[in-house]
Amino acid sequence: MHSRTGNMPMLGSGYFMLEALGHRFPGLLISAMFFLIYTFAARQIFPHEPVAGLPRYKWLMMLPLEGFILPATAGLAWWKSALPLTDWLVVSQSESCEDTWNGLYLYLLLGYLGSIFMLDTFNCWAHDAMCASVALYFLCADISGIFILGSSIMGLGSATNTIYTLWPRNVTLLIYALGSTVSNTFGLIFVTFFYTLLPRHPSSYFLVLVCSLIILRQQCSCISKCLSAYRARVSSNRIHCQQQTHL
Repeated sequence: MHSRTGNMPMLGSGYFMLEALGHRFPGLLISAMFFLIYTFAARQIFPHEPVAGLPRYKWLMMLPLEGFILPATAGLAWWKSALPLTDWLVVSQSESCEDTWNGLYLYLLLGYLGSIFMLDTFNCWAHDAMCASVALYFLCADISGIFILGSSIMGLGSATNTIYTLWPRNVTLLIYALGSTVSNTFGLIFVTFFYTLLPRHPSSYFLVLVCSLIILRQQCSCISKCLSAYRARVSSNRIHCQQQTHL
């Protein structure tokens, strides 16, 4: 029988979190070094012109991570565990002989978040900081499968945003609207499921609140972009009709 809650640290357990992070510091350092090299290579290869407030190379370096590397690593972590999906989602890492792959995913996610950290607006900074905080929590926690699957699905939704940002077309807008909505819906489902695993404690409610805010912000951003694109299209059609009338 697999543990259903594992060793879930409370957010207020400062000593536990610091001790756990101390054990994982070499992995975090390697991840940071890898993404420094990855970012340097992207800067040399891809263009630098600004796109939606960021240089193009940042968007292009995000796309393979969001759309392939992180989801593939999540799938590999589940496959190497040799567990049914429902067990892998909640199994204690200390009981799993292949928890290394779970850790690899979390190190990749944290390195990725660090490499794209956006300080241009408070909303972007707060979003990335919340994502990194939750990933650090699960790196220290004894259960991470549910977060790995949920965040990898949300990463696919973020990949559709990156595609639309780089290549704004009607078809990419549709892909973004559908992909983001589906991924955010799954994210809320996973957060609700995770809530049932947590002990009833104020820090547990705070963690669930942070995860929910991340997802809701993603969906609000999607709705805002879709509405802006629709208004721009309506305005363009109106101007075109007026020009045709004057001819």
